Amino acid sequence: MTVLRSELALYALAFFCLNLSFAQVEASYILLLRDYLGFGATQTGWLFTYIGVCIVLVQAGLINIAVKWFGEVGTVGFGASMLVFGQIITALLSVGFLIGDAYPLAQIVLTTTAVCFGFGFSNPALSAAASNAAGKTTMGGALGTVQGFASLGQVAGLVLAGPLYQLGGSHYPFGFGACITFILLIVVIVLKRRPTMKAA
Repeated sequence: MTVLRSELALYALAFFCLNLSFAQVEASYILLLRDYLGFGATQTGWLFTYIGVCIVLVQAGLINIAVKWFGEVGTVGFGASMLVFGQIITALLSVGFLIGDAYPLAQIVLTTTAVCFGFGFSNPALSAAASNAAGKTTMGGALGTVQGFASLGQVAGLVLAGPLYQLGGSHYPFGFGACITFILLIVVIVLKRRPTMKAA
């Protein structure tokens, strides 16, 4: 495909990595709350309400500020940095390697905030950057292909998260997610160093 021979191939890879990584969080988060905090449905519901507030804050204005400061690709890198931080800290706390075990709820709120803000910054900024990189005449098909890689990453992530969790707990999917997010950061660095080229 023409898209995969153009600069958009990097955006397709970035979308794949972002969604493969975040799917680990989606699939394992409730299990983490159950195992680490003993949360039931009510407590989990309140924490998901907090997640919704984080997403609203990002989409209501913080994303615009970030793009003004860092640019679209830079905002992807900024968000991915927050995401990988949250995933690494989550993996560490799930195995007891984190200072502050007397305050487990505070730890979870910290990591949840980092992960939600990280994905909240990365996903829309990556969509905008890919749109700008696509030529007007091929934008629909090109972006459809790129978004297809996002869906592929999400499906693959959800399929992998269960077996990874069964291997030993939350630190496996969150640690795997952190490794994939690190690859995303490398892709972002490559994109930042390349001159912007429109897809033919």
